[in-house]
Amino acid sequence: MQRIVASILVVDDSEDIRGALEAYLGRHGFLVYSAESSEEARYLIDHKSPDLVILDIMMPGEDGISLCNHLRERYTTPIIMLSALKGDATKIRSLDIGADDYVVKPFSPRELLARINAALRRHPATDNIRDHVNHLTSGITHYPGRKTITFKSGKEVALTSGENNILIALMEEPGKIVSRTQMSRTLTDDGRPHTNRSIDNTISRLRKKLDDDARNPRIIITEWGGGYRVYGALGRNAT
Repeated sequence: MQRIVASILVVDDSEDIRGALEAYLGRHGFLVYSAESSEEARYLIDHKSPDLVILDIMMPGEDGISLCNHLRERYTTPIIMLSALKGDATKIRSLDIGADDYVVKPFSPRELLARINAALRRHPATDNIRDHVNHLTSGITHYPGRKTITFKSGKEVALTSGENNILIALMEEPGKIVSRTQMSRTLTDDGRPHTNRSIDNTISRLRKKLDDDARNPRIIITEWGGGYRVYGALGRNAT
């Protein structure tokens, strides 16, 4: 099975463009989410934490410029704008509000792919842990930079940002108990505190993705009154 390189959100009201990009980028190892509106895109960004966003400017309702401005106020995720408008004014405005690149329709998929790879290389949030993997029990491998886990069978499962960050925290020192207080700071990048319930819910979702039975866990062990620890992990190494 092809390994996932990074996750990309394609936001465009054209079903043809979304479908074509999903197929093309999927063949090049990307996990692709798609949205036909800004409202749907906001939900996917908050819940899927894509590594990069491809964003059409001309959409019904909230346009791409407004959505780009909203995203840049909250995230550092690379954004590539798409537009049928060829004038400099829209391009300059897009770059001024924080877009990383601007591609005019119709475009070459190969050129867009090159721009995607360039944006991902420039973005430190994906580069700083992309070269490392964590080895868990039962042949499960965690790729923090890709936000995925891979099973011995080859099955690959995507993680949310919160699930990925908690697994990173647990794998810093495999076998060591990580308190809920420590985990609270890992769920978001801005350091906002989280309740014990939100942490426990994230752990529950992570266990399901790891095929770890909550009644008799073999990977993530609950330490009552203390927190959680990873059992049987081999630790980290560079790929």
